[in-house]
Amino acid sequence: MRRRIHSKMATEALLGRIAGGESLRAICRDEGMPSAWLVLRRLAVDEDFARRFELARVAQADAMFEELQAIADAGNPSDNTRARLRVDTLKWRLARMNVSPAADARCVVPLGFVRAHDAAVGLPDLPAPADQSDEAASGLELSAVARTVAGNYGACREAAEQVTGWQDFYRQVQSRMERAR
Repeated sequence: MRRRIHSKMATEALLGRIAGGESLRAICRDEGMPSAWLVLRRLAVDEDFARRFELARVAQADAMFEELQAIADAGNPSDNTRARLRVDTLKWRLARMNVSPAADARCVVPLGFVRAHDAAVGLPDLPAPADQSDEAASGLELSAVARTVAGNYGACREAAEQVTGWQDFYRQVQSRMERAR
């Protein structure tokens, strides 16, 4: 039997589990929890619940960041493919979770930001019409910017891991050569 979302106990359980890192859909599949549709409907009509839900989502993001750090800290080379998949999946979820459709609609990403970002990663500056200043809207959604930035950080992390691996390899070869002398 599903609980009504208006029940104080169901509301507290739902918000607590979201804050702990669980997804709304996974929680709502459990017996005794409201359907995801009811939760989304209540978000649209109950400002206090929407505010508390948003705070739980911030805590959920923190829990996911902690999970990402734990995966990175474990650093088991024999299970590297699985760890990378978990990290990439969490990054994808975080990029979508932290930028809601409402935030996408409200946020205008300035053309100047896009130009600065592209210059920082070495992309050529595209010529812009004379009437487009840096303050003009770029036409990009905030969620697209979040995905790009998260992807760039992921690529930097992978490159750093490769450099560290090559440095370790070089040290090992150098040590073997010194012992062979």
